[in-house]
Amino acid sequence: FEVVGRLQLRHGRGTWNEWFITFADGGVGWLSDAQGSYAITRPREKSIVAGKVPTYSACTLGQPITVQGVAYVPVERRAATYQGAEGSLPFAATTGDTFYSVDLRGHDGEFMTLDYGERGDHQQPTLYMGRAVDLIAIGLQPLRKFAGWERRA
Repeated sequence: FEVVGRLQLRHGRGTWNEWFITFADGGVGWLSDAQGSYAITRPREKSIVAGKVPTYSACTLGQPITVQGVAYVPVERRAATYQGAEGSLPFAATTGDTFYSVDLRGHDGEFMTLDYGERGDHQQPTLYMGRAVDLIAIGLQPLRKFAGWERRA
């Protein structure tokens, strides 16, 4: 894949980055830095979850949601704001705009994001599905080192 854009986002506990990527097969997706680990997801049809998942505010951390026969556990629910954007993105990310999303994990490395957009009071989020990844395993080496930043074990 090739990284073609980047978002920097902020919520109550800090900032994180998400990189918009294109694949050799012509598809697109996201490489997300989620809670100290990484995941690659691709957009999926909204119909997979439309009317079958709770609203943003009704989504309870730790309470499993089954999607296509896989139990996913909500691990983070957040209202976040766009802090910056660069490169090519599939939408306009206006600094300061707020969006609502929930990250979920499966028991075998599955990763899913429910993106509720600017309103979290509906049951038709944009769906992104994929897997947790190891940066070394997917070939993102050598990574740039920053002075004063220690590598976590």
